[in-house]
Amino acid sequence: ETDGGADGPAEEPADDAGRSGGDGQEQPAKRRRVAIHRSKLADLLLSCRDGPADGDGGPRYSRVTSYLSTMGPSSIDVEISSLCHGPHDLEDGLPLLLAASRWLLEACRSGTSFEAVNAYLHRFLRKHGGVVVQMGKGGDGEGDGEGEEEEA
Repeated sequence: ETDGGADGPAEEPADDAGRSGGDGQEQPAKRRRVAIHRSKLADLLLSCRDGPADGDGGPRYSRVTSYLSTMGPSSIDVEISSLCHGPHDLEDGLPLLLAASRWLLEACRSGTSFEAVNAYLHRFLRKHGGVVVQMGKGGDGEGDGEGEEEEA
């Protein structure tokens, strides 16, 4: 309690979180979230997702494809890997995976740079396919409805 400093009040919620275990077990106090910079790809995906589309109905994520086209294979792999670090990272990683999925869908539909986009898709699924499958099996059931009406 005598840690002092300006961080003292910020630690109080952690003490309350440690007592809130309803199953009789002592639960560890929650730690403060620390925002980390993932990658330029992550920043671009979020800015393209939140920004307006280029022109009327034009490609929203074209800056992402342009950015990756300037990089080598190992750099692209690092960028794609940084989007989500596994099932424990869904709070921050899932919105990035969704934005990346929308970018890849848009890029595939555009028909431009097909071989490069195919390589990006391959690396994305190779790295994050397990998380995507887990979300489909036991996820929260929230979807954007795209592609679900095609079978009807």
